[in-house]
Amino acid sequence: MALLLGMSGLAVGAGPADAAPLKDPEPKASDSKSSKKKTKKKAKPRATKPDCGRAEAGAADSIPGVPWQQKWLSPERLGPLATGYGQVVAVVDSGVNDEHEQLKGHVQSGYDTVRGTLGGNEDCVSHGSGVAGLIVAAKVGSVGLRGIAPGAQIMPVRVTNAAPASGPDSSEKTTPAKVAAGIRWAAKNGATVIEVSSAFGYDGGLCGATKYAVGKGIPVVAAVGDLHDATLSVDPATYPAACDDVIGVGSVSENFTVSSSSVANGTVDLVAPGDGVISTNRIAGQQSYDGTSLAAGLVAGAAALVRQTGPGLTPGQIADRLAATADPVPGGQLSISYGAGLVNPYRALTERAAAAAPVHIDGVAAPTVDVVAERIESARDHGRVTAVAVATGVLGTALLLVVLALCLPRGRGRGWKPGRAAPVRSTPAQPVLPDEESPFALPEAQRG
Repeated sequence: MALLLGMSGLAVGAGPADAAPLKDPEPKASDSKSSKKKTKKKAKPRATKPDCGRAEAGAADSIPGVPWQQKWLSPERLGPLATGYGQVVAVVDSGVNDEHEQLKGHVQSGYDTVRGTLGGNEDCVSHGSGVAGLIVAAKVGSVGLRGIAPGAQIMPVRVTNAAPASGPDSSEKTTPAKVAAGIRWAAKNGATVIEVSSAFGYDGGLCGATKYAVGKGIPVVAAVGDLHDATLSVDPATYPAACDDVIGVGSVSENFTVSSSSVANGTVDLVAPGDGVISTNRIAGQQSYDGTSLAAGLVAGAAALVRQTGPGLTPGQIADRLAATADPVPGGQLSISYGAGLVNPYRALTERAAAAAPVHIDGVAAPTVDVVAERIESARDHGRVTAVAVATGVLGTALLLVVLALCLPRGRGRGWKPGRAAPVRSTPAQPVLPDEESPFALPEAQRG
């Protein structure tokens, strides 16, 4: 409005030409004091940690073996290509403990929407710490676990004091409004990738928050949830995974088949290991975790690696790269359970898109089963087997009758006494004697 007034030629606050200039009134004593109070600098809020109380989860033992998800993702191959350096991954979950030996130096103070204050670097239930460990866990001693982006930083955004929707018998202990506030806070305070562990059955302001983050160039990765209903062909949509431009992540088990609890619907863009994955406990040691939120953590780590190597890529381009380089899965490509396939960070870092337009490749048609034809063929096979069996039986019976016809008369003639074969007569061989002269033979001289 002030700009419009200035353009119309009206001088704001000016009167007639002969009017005396206006003077500021003399400040009163009370005004002076209030002015001084207003000029005082406000104290900067300090980050504090929540009191976990009885909800505090204990430490776990160290696990020396290499976790199965790590054998697949091979962070040792990723290290020479990218480590996530310079990337800040916001983990919107139950908080992240910054004192674990594998997480120290990689966890910022963050924010806590549960208490409405700074300080998300505490995890009372040991869940957000597990998601963070899959991303940035450092190699320590004989422990096998190592994060896929150990050079990144974690921005913990605490939105719940419970594990996010870990199964059909549990519900979210937070609200879409708190999660949306956490997403917005992360987008405003330096996050370069945002991971969301919670999943809701309605928007509740989540899509507005993710749109804000994506608009600032920040990829948002969200778990699709662990409330799969086996009685439904397609699960209801879950948020924020269902929001535009959000990467929805499902979970697979060690044999790379979809987890039984992983939601199956059109919000699944990718899958990643989520069943029985090993990651950091909230205090010390490592433990096993299950759920799509763990899978989302791995995809968020992969997004951080891609963003490090391609800082100019948009969230959409990062999502496209992860989808284009995903590996095939048992459920087939672009299914409601698996999305584009199993995330492969190594391929995402090493493969480049072709300059030419994509070439369509026809898929293999799914086998069709004609129940009627199958039953007819089965009946025919059964008929063939029966016919062969009957023919064999008839032939065997006929041979038996022939044998009986030959043997019965002879047996009846002998009075059913056993017969003996006639002995074979043989002439004994005559001995062969050597040639010798007979005593009655004439002398050789007299033989004519």
